[in-house]
Amino acid sequence: MECTMTLNTRFGGGGSNPSWSDLQGALKEVFVEENPHCSEAEYREHPNAWLDYGFQNGDKWTVYTLDVYRTGEVRFTKWDDQDDDAPEFEMKMEAVGLEQASALWRLMADGKLDSLLEENWRP
Repeated sequence: MECTMTLNTRFGGGGSNPSWSDLQGALKEVFVEENPHCSEAEYREHPNAWLDYGFQNGDKWTVYTLDVYRTGEVRFTKWDDQDDDAPEFEMKMEAVGLEQASALWRLMADGKLDSLLEENWRP
């Protein structure tokens, strides 16, 4: 099955098929707010980073997204087709730290979507 991953970092970077180092750096940027050039307002304006995992599903392109916020909220979303107006589902976790967010992104990066679905999500 052909699949792609796309990383969207907190301040607009990222790209296709990121390395594990890229993913770790993006998560650190969300959780460790030590950039002397950023104000609290800038951190609030750009509160998250997300990882998309997409694959061909018949005549559709199915996309899962793991969106990690500075508040510790993580949203796990599935679009049956990338062009859909509404997701098939969106679930959340709260009080997630850097280590747990890394583990979730690792599952996504490894294509272990079934394992991700077994995590402790709430609607």
